[in-house]
Amino acid sequence: MDSMLEKISGLTKSEQAECAKHMMLGGGTRGSPLLVRGNGVRVYDLDGKDYVDCTSQSWAMYLGHANEEINRVVAEHMQSLSHVHRGFDTLPRFYLARKLAQLAPGDLKRISFTVGGGPAIEAAMKIAYKNTQPSRDFICLYDSYHGTTLGMMSAAWISTRASGKLAGGSRFLGLTRPFVRVPNPCCFRCPLGLKREDCSLACVQMLRLTMERAIAGNAAGIIIEPIQASGGQIILPRGYLGAVRKVCDDFNVPPVFDEIQTYARTGRFFAAEYFGVTPDIIVLGKGLGAGLPIAPSLSRTSCVGLIRMPRNYKPLQTARLLKWRPRNRSNCSRTQDWRTRAAWASTWTLVLRGCSVNSLKLATFVWQACTSASSSCGTLNPRSCSTRMARQFGRRE
Repeated sequence: MDSMLEKISGLTKSEQAECAKHMMLGGGTRGSPLLVRGNGVRVYDLDGKDYVDCTSQSWAMYLGHANEEINRVVAEHMQSLSHVHRGFDTLPRFYLARKLAQLAPGDLKRISFTVGGGPAIEAAMKIAYKNTQPSRDFICLYDSYHGTTLGMMSAAWISTRASGKLAGGSRFLGLTRPFVRVPNPCCFRCPLGLKREDCSLACVQMLRLTMERAIAGNAAGIIIEPIQASGGQIILPRGYLGAVRKVCDDFNVPPVFDEIQTYARTGRFFAAEYFGVTPDIIVLGKGLGAGLPIAPSLSRTSCVGLIRMPRNYKPLQTARLLKWRPRNRSNCSRTQDWRTRAAWASTWTLVLRGCSVNSLKLATFVWQACTSASSSCGTLNPRSCSTRMARQFGRRE
């Protein structure tokens, strides 16, 4: 065993108490058993007592603790890379993005990765917001839970009196954004006092009226858990999500499914498949990483905002910058070399100036523009080309 791990596992009772003084509450409730190891569905405390991990560490450990296959693959990959910033591409990211696109229902083919459920929903909100202007307000359901970040806390029941009293999220209202809440279809305890047999999904009608009369501008989106987990394992009735999808289509509002706690738990990879309704955006997390911090959002190909292009992007006008005529026709033999240099000079100028653009796509575009212009035998000045390209694309917004 590593010497540091030996030192940690050998902490005495007094040393444990001393260390515990420095621990703040990070979430949940302190005072549970001090865990030292896990295996499968069981975890073990310092005294060797075992417990069944009924919530799989808040629905994250789908394949159990200390899964040998996962441990082996992670250890093997760590020999090559342990952390790569999101600004860099890696083969595992490519592969996982393609795999998720293949599994996802409908045309949810664009994938964005982050490290946790709350940030992933916030990423989905950014995409929804860009596609619904003019808009400001998002809609969520009674008893919903979408994380505890400042961006999502107000959408969670922990900011309301749903538990009978004001919970922890209400302490930070000045730092959070408001959400518009609508009744959830909890047929066991209907918030409208109706029965499912004859309610005609009145909660959906309230959603329609909310979008029509209660929100200034467009609704930026509606965020829904197909099964409200933290709110009481409330399974939304069949027909509800389809009716919500129709309302969203009528108002051009993107539905966002928070499947952080339903991924691969309904007999399908996605609860959207189980209910037969495809949203505009699906957010995953927790179980997808089997305990590792990964949370993607999957969006329709028609959604604006996933392919990051620079401000005032005009490919045709930019291509014309690469088609000057030569001063001397004898220079034609050196044309392609000049075009190649100009292409890379232009690309790196944009990268160094901090343009919000995928440099690989830009390099490909510039290369194609150079190649298509080769028949004109134009000779380029790399410096002037770089300057004009940078002006064309502008700085990062």
